[in-house]
Amino acid sequence: MITSIKRISFLAFLLFMAMNECFAQTIVPSYEGPVAHQVFINIGLEPEMITTLGYRYLVSKNENETNIYLGGSLKFAPLITSNAAYRINFSQGVDFKVSDGWKGVINNDIYLAHNKNRAGKFNGLGFDLRGSYLYYGSKWTKGIEAGWQYTVLTHITHSTDTKDTFQDIYPNGSIIKGPVDGWYSATASRFRLGFLAGRKLSAHLDFQLGLGCIISVQKQGIIMGFAHGQVPFYLNTQLNYRL
Repeated sequence: MITSIKRISFLAFLLFMAMNECFAQTIVPSYEGPVAHQVFINIGLEPEMITTLGYRYLVSKNENETNIYLGGSLKFAPLITSNAAYRINFSQGVDFKVSDGWKGVINNDIYLAHNKNRAGKFNGLGFDLRGSYLYYGSKWTKGIEAGWQYTVLTHITHSTDTKDTFQDIYPNGSIIKGPVDGWYSATASRFRLGFLAGRKLSAHLDFQLGLGCIISVQKQGIIMGFAHGQVPFYLNTQLNYRL
């Protein structure tokens, strides 16, 4: 009985983590003004190692220095390719002048995320909202960022291991027949707060760095829900190429 309870707890933890491993990419606006076309590559720890390839396009440039962008990106975990973990993002962004030397940035990703592990296969739909407040110095742009990721719906196909675990405790004829495949709501919620900095490297290339803390809130009141050996911090490096 105790062994079965441990198995259920472990599989439930895997299920929670399956859709709770991604964040949006904020692009630090160029010091020289808005860029019509931009591609980027991001490599970071969140806390798993992740890689993101993306593109964005300047949709609107206004006289009041408010710029609107649309784009897309593909995010994946290169060290666990066997999990087929990836996220496809449709991005919307805006940056605007706050005062001399200061800018605000708001970015949102509407995403489709996929993952699989011992607990089953997962396809999630959600949004990833992030805001930054930046100061433009002589060499570096730097400031703070905050974000909220929320997976609204997840379709779960439970694995044989998960179904067998329920059969061990609730045999045939029991009221509880086991886990049900289908759509589940509110499967992940994650917050971040950190530091963001960027610097021009050449006429077309910018570098940026982000680091801070990640908080995952679970219904049980647990706020640091990460796998063994991981820490609730993130570190991102990014190269932005201006076309």
